[in-house]
Amino acid sequence: MDAVRTQFITDIFPLHTTFSLTDRYLQADLDEEIIFLDMESGEFLSLTGVARECWLLLCDGATVGTIIGRLCLIYEVERYECRAGVQSFLAELVSKHVVTAHRI
Repeated sequence: MDAVRTQFITDIFPLHTTFSLTDRYLQADLDEEIIFLDMESGEFLSLTGVARECWLLLCDGATVGTIIGRLCLIYEVERYECRAGVQSFLAELVSKHVVTAHRI
């Protein structure tokens, strides 16, 4: 079943993609939450739980594939579910200009 499900996942970002924080946001790590301030709009974003863990891996220079692999191990989730969630999360960060994708 997993093999069938993975066929239908469309990767927005190839598994070897890395990301960097744009100049538009300031960030602060507060205990179990990461807060972002959009300096243009004044909007705040908050990352907790799995999103925070994904962000920390991203900041360490991890590729999309590495992020997916580590989150699967940490949270014992099926790879196809994790892959879809990570791709969606990263697409949201790019669309809000929090990060820039670097395809290597």
